[in-house]
Amino acid sequence: MELVEIEIKLKIKDKKSKIRKSPTMLNLEKNKKIQRGGSAEFSGFTLIELLVAITIFLVVMTIAAEIFMMGMGGAKRLYGRQNALDSARFIMESMAKEIRMSTITSASGDLTTLDIKSSKLSPSGIHYVFAANSITRQQDGSSVVALNPSEVQITGVHFIVGKYGTTLQQPRVTIIMKVRNVTAVPDQQVEINLQTTISSRGYAQ
Repeated sequence: MELVEIEIKLKIKDKKSKIRKSPTMLNLEKNKKIQRGGSAEFSGFTLIELLVAITIFLVVMTIAAEIFMMGMGGAKRLYGRQNALDSARFIMESMAKEIRMSTITSASGDLTTLDIKSSKLSPSGIHYVFAANSITRQQDGSSVVALNPSEVQITGVHFIVGKYGTTLQQPRVTIIMKVRNVTAVPDQQVEINLQTTISSRGYAQ
């Protein structure tokens, strides 16, 4: 009888040990450790870790925003430069075309106005005037027209007229100007210096 009782007790102990080592019992033990302040494999973030993560995120976003704004500023500066160049090219080409096919009636010297007489227009008188950051064109009997758009300023304009006392040399005019785009942001402002010399096909008499 004693041997039978001993065997029964051993079997009961084996069953209890298996129950304690089961996955369900292990999970219950982990949960108890977490509730008591112990460490576990899947425990949450601490307050310090969250603050560090938020700080790093804000720093990265600030740097990204600054890079984006710098890129936008560079694009606007490039657009302003291209706009100024296009306006200057139009002004130079339109004046050069008329000066070549006209007779220069302005006297020799460094001038802010230029008078020419066209051989293909009627009335033939054409006047270029620099005033108030702009170049204007006026044909006799017509209204004054600005050659540059409002977002582009023209400064430092000089018409240097050269005439010669012989019919073998063509009169010429050198045009000097500064072209600048109009913007409220100084870093996006672009100023371009231009100079060209145009010869008239109308010989001096």
